[in-house]
Amino acid sequence: MVRGLYTIASGMLATERKLDVSAHNLANVNTTGFKAELVRAIAAPEVPISRIPGFPESGRGFGSAAIGYETNGVIAFETVTDHSNGSTAFTGNPLDAAITGNGFFSILAADGTVRFTRNGSFAVDSEGFLSTDDGMRVLGQAGPIAIPAGASAQISSDGSVFSGGELLDSLSIVEFDDPQGLRRIGHNLFAADRPGTQVASKIEPGALEMSNANAIDSLIALIESHRAFEAGATAIQAVDSTLERAVNTAGVVG
Repeated sequence: MVRGLYTIASGMLATERKLDVSAHNLANVNTTGFKAELVRAIAAPEVPISRIPGFPESGRGFGSAAIGYETNGVIAFETVTDHSNGSTAFTGNPLDAAITGNGFFSILAADGTVRFTRNGSFAVDSEGFLSTDDGMRVLGQAGPIAIPAGASAQISSDGSVFSGGELLDSLSIVEFDDPQGLRRIGHNLFAADRPGTQVASKIEPGALEMSNANAIDSLIALIESHRAFEAGATAIQAVDSTLERAVNTAGVVG
């Protein structure tokens, strides 16, 4: 009976993780370049159990003996990122860019490290550099891309950045053999422990890649997880009530 509590509790822990992930996905359905998360839950491995050595078993004397296997429900194995492409929305902004296919824009973070994103919402910052909407500089093949003072700029379909017909640089777009090895930082920024490969990805100028989290799917997953968590809580209350009756009535005579 007590084993049942462990089984139910393990399922509730996995469900709680799904609840958090579904809520996070739902909150970011409108975040440009956001990649949804998924929880992979697997059954806990079976564990052989045996009688404690020296514990008397009626008619069999003392000694250990295998008496079966025990499972403890499920475990939340890992949270993985869904790197599939989101839909593309046309904005008409000459500095917006959406990658069609794989790859990430290279970004220079405030601490000097290189980060990666699919958010192609760019603008020119106060110092004249092409930057993300949260102020980090966009990297080209030669480093941060400086836009001439007072001049306009646009991004072409091959990732080249032009100003007044002059080629300034080309966007640094990087692919990774294993995108699951990327670490998420915030909502749409990733860090890499291993270097990626520079590629010539195709760019859709004047457009943005939207979140690949689906609002309806995320809401359904949230409701299902919530109901599963409530069912687990009810089951634990039932087992607890049964245990309480067993403890209070066992051995009572008369």
